[in-house]
Amino acid sequence: MLVAISSMQKFLSTLENKAFKDSLCGCYNRHFLEIKQAEFAVSNDALQELLPISFIMCDIDGLKVVNDTHGHDKGNEYITLCHQIINSSVHSDDFIFRLGGDEFLVILTNSEQRVAQERVTAIEAKMQEIKKEYNTSISIGYATADKHPVDYLQLIKEADQQM
Repeated sequence: MLVAISSMQKFLSTLENKAFKDSLCGCYNRHFLEIKQAEFAVSNDALQELLPISFIMCDIDGLKVVNDTHGHDKGNEYITLCHQIINSSVHSDDFIFRLGGDEFLVILTNSEQRVAQERVTAIEAKMQEIKKEYNTSISIGYATADKHPVDYLQLIKEADQQM
């Protein structure tokens, strides 16, 4: 009986991982972001506890060239490397989502605008180190909210426009 329960727990954990995590990078996926957005819409009070909150949008520039020139395996390697750079530039309690092929969203909780700018600067500096090898760059924009209520969709839009 204990073996069956343990096996079921492992199966559910694997299923949850596949549903909410990006298979290439291991960060959260767009589906999990949509769940978080729904939670925030239902209870903006839960979001208030995270204030100030900053959203950072990252878009990999030149990924198509990498894919076309070196193949999709090299492109996937580059996407993974970009995720590692973003991940190493933020705190473990921040959320990283891969929104699409070459887009990432980072949500920094309890982080004012100055902190968001520091994270952006760190990401940009680390990306400069690999620029020559891949001949690409990254566009980054961010937006911060420090008052309740928070329009999280507007924050994403502002961060996207800042790129």
